[in-house]
Amino acid sequence: MKEILNIKPELDKDVLRRIKKEAWESFSWQLKHLFVRVSLIEHRTPELLEILVGEDSELLYEFQQNAFVNYNKYINAYVIHPLFLDFLKTKHGLLSEDEKQETYSIAAYWSEQNDFLVDALIYYEKVGDPKSEGAVLEKIERSIFNHGKFFSSLWDRQIVRVA
Repeated sequence: MKEILNIKPELDKDVLRRIKKEAWESFSWQLKHLFVRVSLIEHRTPELLEILVGEDSELLYEFQQNAFVNYNKYINAYVIHPLFLDFLKTKHGLLSEDEKQETYSIAAYWSEQNDFLVDALIYYEKVGDPKSEGAVLEKIERSIFNHGKFFSSLWDRQIVRVA
């Protein structure tokens, strides 16, 4: 049994080598670049992707039609195959620090505007923007406080009905 368990890392390496040889090398530089940027982000919504792509509708189409990408309508996000995502994480060196920071900044702002506050907090931390981190923390605190009021008013009504 141990022999079977020990071959998994070798199989994973083999799969990553095949991805590189049979898929990655056929991608355009722009698509490679986009994939690496998108791999930095957790929630890959169509709106956020459009911001990252800019005016290049052909690149967006190329991304959407890629065999490693699937759109999930229930979460309104593109899902990248986990093995390909692992492969992309080995390619983060293709991006400059400025490109990484720009990607995190875009994701942070988009996340904050769309109430993905925990995501926004994480991205602002990666960017090193303590002012924005503080603002998001305040939003989170207000949200918790407001929900707490809502739940306690429901609780109070329930107690009144039971009593």
